[in-house]
Amino acid sequence: MDLHERIAEGLLALRSGRPADACVSLSVVWEDADLAAATDLADIRARVGSLYAQAALESGSRDVADKVCRDVLRILRKLGDRAGLEEVRTLQDQIVTAIARDAEHAQRLVEQRAVAEAPLADLLKGVTDPLVRAEKLVKKATAYADLGELEQGAPLAAEAQALADAHGSPQWSVLAGLALARLDPAHAVDHLVGAHRRAEEAGEFNLISTIARAADLAGVLMPKHAGPHAEPA
Repeated sequence: MDLHERIAEGLLALRSGRPADACVSLSVVWEDADLAAATDLADIRARVGSLYAQAALESGSRDVADKVCRDVLRILRKLGDRAGLEEVRTLQDQIVTAIARDAEHAQRLVEQRAVAEAPLADLLKGVTDPLVRAEKLVKKATAYADLGELEQGAPLAAEAQALADAHGSPQWSVLAGLALARLDPAHAVDHLVGAHRRAEEAGEFNLISTIARAADLAGVLMPKHAGPHAEPA
């Protein structure tokens, strides 16, 4: 397969939502020594590089995307291609944002790991208020959800919701329900609908908005509500 075919193959894969496959094809073209040495084809290589960087970004290879994008910018500066520079700088902004988001996510996982691994007895030591206990249980259950450790977290969220319901806290009952929706995905719809009902009965329309966002992420269709910010029918 020649380079033109590789480019076409990579472009088709990228447009078809297969960025990892696009990376395979476009990396061959980008790393081709003859193309890299052909100064009269620098504009073509820059275009291939921008596509490769985009594919790498979409496939989660942030470091590859960042390196290739920087190399493309150097080529475009030498060519004096202002339009190309503007386009690729937009791509670079997207890459930088994704890298920052990944770093934030990694830091959150470190923090959540510490919460999950802390002994429950230490977390609840000296706690006598049932709603404070519910709060701490929700936070620990959420940490387990973030880490994908569902079996450990589900009982904590269930206990937290029972406490919150018994002691009249719709906030912690709803937040426990949201944690349960993540920790018990087979019954996510039931947990989300239950959380929605609790929030609506309590008139907690801000909580309903939070539930709606969680439902969107889970792909669950929630009933409409009549709150102060609800759209007219």
